[in-house]
Amino acid sequence: MADGDMPQIVQECHAYLREHGNLEAWLTDDATFEEVYTWASVKDPGLLVELKRRPEVVSWIQGRAEAMWTRGAPLFPIAFWTAEVLLHGGLTREKAMWVESFTATGDASRRFELYQVLTDRLRATHEVGDPPLRDGWVYLLTDAGEAAFKSHNPKAAVPFFEEAWESQGVLRPGHKMTAKAIAHIATGYTSAVVHLKGEDLREELFDVALDRLAESRRLLLSHVPDEELACELLKIGLSCNQVWKNCRKKCKKNKVGWITAAGHCLKHFQEAERDVRAAMGESKTYGQLGSYDYTRLPGRSQSAAARFLLEAAGAAETYGDFRLAGACARTALTISQRPHHKLQASLQLARLELDRTTKVQHYEDLLRDLESGALDKCTPQKRTEIRQQMTDASRELSKTLKRLKRPTAAWFWSQQQARFDPRQSAPTGGHVAPEQPAPSAKSRARQLANAVHREHVPGVVLNLMNLARDYHQDETLLTPEVLDSLAVADSWRPAYRQCGAHLPLSACRSAGDVARVCAEVADEFARGYAPLYRPELLIALASNPSHDVRQRQTAAEQACQASLDVGRATEAIDALLELISLKLGTGSVTQVTAPVRRVRDIVRTTLASAWGTADLIDIAHGLTTTSAKLAGMLAHHDLPGLAFEIAHAPLGALSRAFEQDPDLAKEFELAEQRHSRQRDDTDQRLFEMLHDRVVKHGLTYRPVTFPELADVAACFGRVVSFVQLLHTSPHGTWALGARVTGRQCEYWSCRLDDAENVHDIREAIWDHLSPHEQSCIGRFLTELHAKVVEPWVEKAKGAEALVLIPHGDFSGLPVHAAFGPYGYLIQQHRVGYLPNLNAAPASLVSCPSALIERVPSCFRR
Repeated sequence: MADGDMPQIVQECHAYLREHGNLEAWLTDDATFEEVYTWASVKDPGLLVELKRRPEVVSWIQGRAEAMWTRGAPLFPIAFWTAEVLLHGGLTREKAMWVESFTATGDASRRFELYQVLTDRLRATHEVGDPPLRDGWVYLLTDAGEAAFKSHNPKAAVPFFEEAWESQGVLRPGHKMTAKAIAHIATGYTSAVVHLKGEDLREELFDVALDRLAESRRLLLSHVPDEELACELLKIGLSCNQVWKNCRKKCKKNKVGWITAAGHCLKHFQEAERDVRAAMGESKTYGQLGSYDYTRLPGRSQSAAARFLLEAAGAAETYGDFRLAGACARTALTISQRPHHKLQASLQLARLELDRTTKVQHYEDLLRDLESGALDKCTPQKRTEIRQQMTDASRELSKTLKRLKRPTAAWFWSQQQARFDPRQSAPTGGHVAPEQPAPSAKSRARQLANAVHREHVPGVVLNLMNLARDYHQDETLLTPEVLDSLAVADSWRPAYRQCGAHLPLSACRSAGDVARVCAEVADEFARGYAPLYRPELLIALASNPSHDVRQRQTAAEQACQASLDVGRATEAIDALLELISLKLGTGSVTQVTAPVRRVRDIVRTTLASAWGTADLIDIAHGLTTTSAKLAGMLAHHDLPGLAFEIAHAPLGALSRAFEQDPDLAKEFELAEQRHSRQRDDTDQRLFEMLHDRVVKHGLTYRPVTFPELADVAACFGRVVSFVQLLHTSPHGTWALGARVTGRQCEYWSCRLDDAENVHDIREAIWDHLSPHEQSCIGRFLTELHAKVVEPWVEKAKGAEALVLIPHGDFSGLPVHAAFGPYGYLIQQHRVGYLPNLNAAPASLVSCPSALIERVPSCFRR
């Protein structure tokens, strides 16, 4: 090229090269040298070759690309300078690693855009040169695919991984680094494919992914033993797991069920663990999944091992192998070095816990960890992942608690769900959404068939349970559509179903028979896959008239034990109620003492061991209602002693909690206000109190012994009558009494047929306490005596003291001021009130005024 056509600056560069033979001085001015180099790359090939020959120029070009990337320069100039480095001397693996390194600090989307521009520029030239100098092209394509995936663009990532796979021929055959590179391509391709959506997701892509993973595994195994490959082999297992999980969720969801997919995942995990043993040089290459000592792996492989074990735990849980799932999760927790893995392992163990009380305890422990800053140690991406997992876990726990009739606890965890993910809407207030019409039996049967098709055992159990519970008198159960769905469910025999001898469908002659089969088949599934549902199923069997009495009693006893096994006291008591009812119905009155005493013990221990205020509130409501129901049943069958004992059981345990923790009473009060919607700010106040209690380590109670009735009576006198007043739906309103003389107790019961409106009487009395209203109070006190006191007052005759224990609406009722034919009740008896028999009687000895001995002026006629 003639000097006249050459810019002055380029002419000076030529002259400087001829004179000095080096360009160090020129390279200090970036703009000047950039102009020279750009001219040479377009118009002066000779000068370009000369410049690229000099190491100082190559270093300047590398620095120029890195500096432009750091300061956010336009992508095309960066790609130009980067390509100049890659093309000089061949595109090697080291150069591809250089690009990955200097772009690692940038934004993911911008990084992907650079790779797009760069690969477009190089695609036409990468084939030049000897094969050993072209291996960097494969690495560059793989890095481009990863950049696309990390920028949340799996659709763009797939072609890069495809091209990298097709270009693997340029890699050095038979070399360990080649096997690792191919495995990297296969796992990257799998991650991209499983994240495709809509029409981009095609079934054949999953098959391609599995084939490539199998080929990669074969290549890696050809180089074992080698500790460096253990991590790569774990990643192959993880990628196979990704494929099968998404086969169920996405393109093969109508072909691959939950259990089939989980079975494939476990198979690949077992293969991967055997491969790890081989890579580590162990002679023993087989063992129970999760039994390998992963602490032996190189330090950088620990993270992959923890993730591997967590995924294995999830697959085992779905498959029904809860023991294996728990073992893998515990091992993951032990070896985890990253905070997000520890949190995920703890979450998995909480999900696996069958005991309801312990499960709530686990979730509250997790909540405390997160409140104490455990997420602060995680990357933003992992924080987002864990928050989403806690959102999902809170939602599932809330649904479970709601189904278990724990409304306050369910509401509390739904609020936690909204805290973890503000985009989620939590139920507000105490308003209950309108109930949807119950589906028909045929609709339930269709849902059942769909659950079987999807191999979703919890769905199978729930639909069978609903059919057994809600439609046992619906003749629709005998229709072919329903029976066909039941036959499909009965014919499905997954590995952990515990089949037994149940009534054949062909022998069903009534809706009750079909409901019985539904419950029996559901229980066979629940034993192995969903033990949490067994209490309802066994209670349904115990109440099904298709069984004889002996079979129903056996089912009730099994239901009680199954309930206690999973920490469900209310259901255990429901089962015992069914058992007691069956025994009373057959005239076996003498045989009910043991189950009644068992109910009493369950009530006391459950309220004492409840974990979390929200749970205690719901349990207290449930157990007091159930205890009252049982007390009414026993009183109705003329068993006053047992009725008195069981009616009081929840009162003593609750008062113990209130005495040890006064704030608990306020939380109970707020919960009552929330349910009745008495105040608009109740929700927020209640949630803050419950949340603060969880963060401060929940509830703890000191053990307390329950006193004997005679010991309590001794504080009042030699002859004392105790009277409990309570409603016992569906058995009416009762006065349950105990006359204590020394150490002897005589029990009685009296039905209060006219006391159903006691709430109105109480409100009327207290509304007329003001001085200008007292002229009307007399008739209400007379009504109080007639309806509440007169039916039983003769039974208290001769007692030195009358001690009243009011329940529910009877609380706050001035029974001592009831006015009868002989005046006020207080004029015939010294009257005292106790919240329960567990109240500290010593205070009555030191303060006799605790007994009321005269009528307060506000109640006088």
